[in-house]
Amino acid sequence: MKWFDKWFYKQSKKAWESHDSVYARSPTVSPTVTTRSNIRVERLNIQVARATGGYIIQFNRYDGDGFNDVHDSNLYIINDEDDFDTKISSIIKLEMFKLPH
Repeated sequence: MKWFDKWFYKQSKKAWESHDSVYARSPTVSPTVTTRSNIRVERLNIQVARATGGYIIQFNRYDGDGFNDVHDSNLYIINDEDDFDTKISSIIKLEMFKLPH
């Protein structure tokens, strides 16, 4: 197994040395570091399910930056007697006002 250790050491050393020379020669290639605080996700999912006597509308909201995650869920019921188009539009408007700006 000593031959593998020697081979691996030589390959690692060669890779380490060529890594430094690659970045020294090419100014366009540079390692980038992304922090989790730079990423912010806001998501709103709508699910509509048919039920006896109407519809069940579920809104799932996710707001997070990787450190502070907020999950929220709301249910609404639209009866068959109600106008579906006007009710769903008013519910969507209400949920959109809840989104952070």
